[in-house]
Amino acid sequence: MIENDAEIRRTVLARDALRKEAHLPPLNVEQEVEKGRKLAASKAASERYQEQCDEYASDRQRIRDEIIAEMRTGGNTTYPNGWAGKYHLSTLVEKRFQSFLLNGVGDAK
Repeated sequence: MIENDAEIRRTVLARDALRKEAHLPPLNVEQEVEKGRKLAASKAASERYQEQCDEYASDRQRIRDEIIAEMRTGGNTTYPNGWAGKYHLSTLVEKRFQSFLLNGVGDAK
């Protein structure tokens, strides 16, 4: 994992040197460093989110079960049916789970 600006810059400069050897156009180093920073930040955020998903797996399952119960109570006794129903369910679960994480432990509706 690329952890800091110096490492990102070294990686970009190494790529640029390889391009030069291959007679390819040079990289815009600053632009590539910024892309590297954004990628590193995104990866770190993704890892944090996965840790939260693991930590609160039982809450996520509870949220999923509640949504299924609500939909079935509303008249769709086979919910989630088909790929569209499963996609819809995953979208609703993700939305409520993120709300749960933002609001802390409590009501995730």
